[in-house]
Amino acid sequence: MVNTIRALSHDTLARIHGTGLLIIIFASFFPVLIHGQVYLFFGLLALSATVAWSRGRALWVRTDTDVPLLLFIGWILLTVPFATDPTYSFEEWRKLVAQGLVFYWAQFVLHNFRTQQMTRHVVLTVAVGATVISGVALFIFLIEGGSLLDRDHRAKVLFSDANWLATYLILVIPIIVSGLGMAGQRRWKIFLAWALGITLAALYCSYMRAGWLALMVMGISWGLIVGNHRLVYRALGISIGFLAIIVGLHQFGFFSGVINTESMIVRLELWEEAIRRLSVHPIIGNGYGQLTEQVRLSTSESLPSQSQGLHSLFLMVGVGSGVPALIMLLWFVQRSVRELHEQAHAGADPDQRAFAAGAAVMMIGFMVRNLFDYMFAGSLAYLFWILLAVGLGSRSTGDDHAVREGGQPGVAR
Repeated sequence: MVNTIRALSHDTLARIHGTGLLIIIFASFFPVLIHGQVYLFFGLLALSATVAWSRGRALWVRTDTDVPLLLFIGWILLTVPFATDPTYSFEEWRKLVAQGLVFYWAQFVLHNFRTQQMTRHVVLTVAVGATVISGVALFIFLIEGGSLLDRDHRAKVLFSDANWLATYLILVIPIIVSGLGMAGQRRWKIFLAWALGITLAALYCSYMRAGWLALMVMGISWGLIVGNHRLVYRALGISIGFLAIIVGLHQFGFFSGVINTESMIVRLELWEEAIRRLSVHPIIGNGYGQLTEQVRLSTSESLPSQSQGLHSLFLMVGVGSGVPALIMLLWFVQRSVRELHEQAHAGADPDQRAFAAGAAVMMIGFMVRNLFDYMFAGSLAYLFWILLAVGLGSRSTGDDHAVREGGQPGVAR
């Protein structure tokens, strides 16, 4: 088997890895395919490990986010024995490790088998997947009698809900916009414009206010990242105008479900309880994983019986694994955005610069969305880690493998 893999040409391995990466990206839009997606990933990871071993290459490609990410994963493992339910927390930690492996595997593929068109292929795959789930969501919204003036019904992911739809769209909208910034044929621009339009429509019809807020923040962030103050003012103006329309129409009886503070009041109660619990176990927490606090909250007499966790990724991490884990998570986010910002301004490839800007905006929007809920699991998490890896673009400069195979540095032809 090893000899067979050793005999494969660089171009063949590049096609296998590149195609596998795109299949995993597309499958990420359909949570029902998670098991097949996991099997495919670990199969490709085994192939990559064999290639690395047989050809004397490093499987682990170092990135500028290594220190906070690995410290975060390691710290959570250290807290597992002290968890309320160590078995459950260990299983959740294993899922986090698998996500980290997806990130580093994608870095390996980019470092060793990147093609000239890979960034565009990723954008196209994301646009197709987003168009499919948005189209299905809008179809469900229409047949259920959804309204554009209130949220009696919401657009949602098939076999899931509006929360997941909005989070998927927050991830992919900046990537689609980055594709519009890449030079290309007219039909490329037309398709991406169509994809952007349908995803924005689906995000609106999801009626997820946290998703709307994340979109507004992303618009402003885009202007700041690319250094376009005019874009910042436009995004801010559109956001204020949108909110004014919602509030204005509410005076005439519309958007009563949107302008409803009940869920926010529940969140504030939950967050207050989370801070209290964090003060009790500030170092090691109560146990990593959403269900740890969900079970405890459901038995609390002072909180609503329907409480579903802490409704915040950051509080879930802090209460679950302590303040050190929360600091490491914030450090990782800060380091990622900083590196993506540098790539957006200093990258040698125009496509990579555009994608890096989109990935930086994606990271900011995704974190804003997760301020109000825990939406960082399953296929959606796989998609996040791969897009982040592509945005970072494998910044290692030692890619001489492609040269030895007859290609250009960093480019597999």
